[in-house]
Amino acid sequence: DLPDRIEQGAHVRGDNDHTIGICYEGGVTLDDPDAGFDTRTTSQTDALIALIDTLHIRFPGIAIIGHRDMPSAATQCPGFDAGEWWRNVDIERGRTWLTRFIAGLAQLVGRRTA
Repeated sequence: DLPDRIEQGAHVRGDNDHTIGICYEGGVTLDDPDAGFDTRTTSQTDALIALIDTLHIRFPGIAIIGHRDMPSAATQCPGFDAGEWWRNVDIERGRTWLTRFIAGLAQLVGRRTA
């Protein structure tokens, strides 16, 4: 659950009054700290999906984009294309739902023809 009150942060200069910053640990390596890498664990990814789902309830129609994709940001974080990742999450959810629906429908039709 989200708190009732959300404080304004300081994550992207000029965009803090209408954006929400989400932070996760990772995304860089000591060998190349200026290049982004997707280092999320399964637990981090699952938690991120749950948080974004909750944010979508509270703020319908929000866009999911990475810090690096903000106009005034000078960073590589989060180390991956957050917008593309979220579109793929939605696509996979749709496929999962459709697959379950078709399987259920096939099972229902199978019962009626047997």
